[in-house]
Amino acid sequence: SVLPPGGRHGVRLGAGALHLRLLQIFAWGNWGEYRAQEAQLPPLSEGQRLKLRQLTAMDLAARGGEVAYDALMKELEIGSQRQLESFLVHKCIYPGLVQGELNQQRRCLEVVASRGRDLRPGELEETLGALGAWLQSTSALIGEVERQKAAAEAASQEAAAHRAALEAKKSSAKSQMHKEWKKKGLLLDAMDEDRPQGGGRRKRGR
Repeated sequence: SVLPPGGRHGVRLGAGALHLRLLQIFAWGNWGEYRAQEAQLPPLSEGQRLKLRQLTAMDLAARGGEVAYDALMKELEIGSQRQLESFLVHKCIYPGLVQGELNQQRRCLEVVASRGRDLRPGELEETLGALGAWLQSTSALIGEVERQKAAAEAASQEAAAHRAALEAKKSSAKSQMHKEWKKKGLLLDAMDEDRPQGGGRRKRGR
C-alpha cells in the first residue's frame, strides 16, 4: 500500500507520496501508467488528462519513423481513427509537440521530430553513454574525412605537378622541333643559292 500506517500525519504523508507519484508520471511516465494506478492516484481534470495523452504521444513519436495508428489508439485509449487523427493534428502537430504527417493509406503517423521529455531515473547514465559513443564515432568519422581530404589534396597536387611536367616536355619538344625546322630551312636556302640560274642544262651549239 502506498499509504503508510498511522493517523492524520500518515495520511498527509501518503497524500504527498501519491501526488509525487502523479508528478513523476507527468515528468517521464505515460497515459498507460496513470490508468494502471488511477484508482490510487488523485483524479485528473480534463485538461490534465489531455496533457498526459499529449506527453504519451510525444513518447511514441520520439521513437521516430512510422508509428502505427493501432499502437497510438491502444496507448492513448482513443476509440476511432477519426478521433485519433483529430487529436494528432489539433493537439500534437499544430501546437508543435510533434512534427510529422498522417498517412491514411498506411494508417500511421510519419514522424519527423518530437519534443523531448525528462529522463527516467537511471536513464541519464545510459544517455550519456550513448552520447559518448556517438561523439567517439563522430570524431573517428571526422578524422577519416580529414585523412581522405588530405590524400585527395596530395593527389591533386601530384596530378597538377604531372600535368605541369607534361606541358614542359610538350613545350620543349615544340621548341626543339621549331629549331630543327628552322635549321633545315636555312640549309635549303643555302642549297638554293648554289643552284645554277635558269634551272636547266645549257644546250650545245650545232
